Amino acid sequence: MNSPKRIALYSLIVALVISALIGIYALLHGEFDWFEMRILLTSVTISGGSMCSLACASLAETRKKLWLPAAGILLSALTVLFILYGIWADVHDDTFWKVVMSLGVATAATAHVCLLSHARLSSTYIIASVAADIAIATLALLILALIWIEDMDSITWFRLLGVNSIVVAVLSIMLPILHKLSATEAIGETKEEDAPQEMARSNDDLGEIPVLCPQCEARFKHAPGKIECGRCGCMFRVEVYSPGKETP
Repeated sequence: MNSPKRIALYSLIVALVISALIGIYALLHGEFDWFEMRILLTSVTISGGSMCSLACASLAETRKKLWLPAAGILLSALTVLFILYGIWADVHDDTFWKVVMSLGVATAATAHVCLLSHARLSSTYIIASVAADIAIATLALLILALIWIEDMDSITWFRLLGVNSIVVAVLSIMLPILHKLSATEAIGETKEEDAPQEMARSNDDLGEIPVLCPQCEARFKHAPGKIECGRCGCMFRVEVYSPGKETP
């Protein structure tokens, strides 16, 4: 059974190929009527929906916040279906397109949060992740208000959007950096804790030792041997050897 990530990848590839073929056809024949435009818009819509679904599906693979990627994939599917219906049914109703834009904003915000949720932050930096989620949600609400509320001070509103967008951009750049810093600090702490007091002891005598997951960088204690990370499901093995003993 294909996973949502694999389906999104295939959809993205097909949509990109179709878009490229339509562009080549238009350039060679010099014709680009409404039918070709609809096909191109369909391909672009599927491409955008596939990219948002990929962002959400990648978080689902880590088994973290499963409700969030599920909601993102559902929103992506609904947005694509609504846009395709509007394109091919030639809908001109303003309310319909406001609903479509609202779904698109919600989809983009959810995908953005899913991407940033990949960052594994230490307790020192976790506040940055919370701030990023709040900033993204606030930006989405401001855009939704701009879509639905007609009588408003547009200058003030755009200033608020600009300020919030800058905050989102800064935090989006900052979180990967903090992720690296957290990983470096975690490795340093693990090395200090891993220094055995009696190096000659066998793995069975060691009991539980501090372990760092190589995939999600979660820290926990486990006996040497075959280990499965409780957070991401990564399978790995840890062996401890005595000084002077050759490793296999």
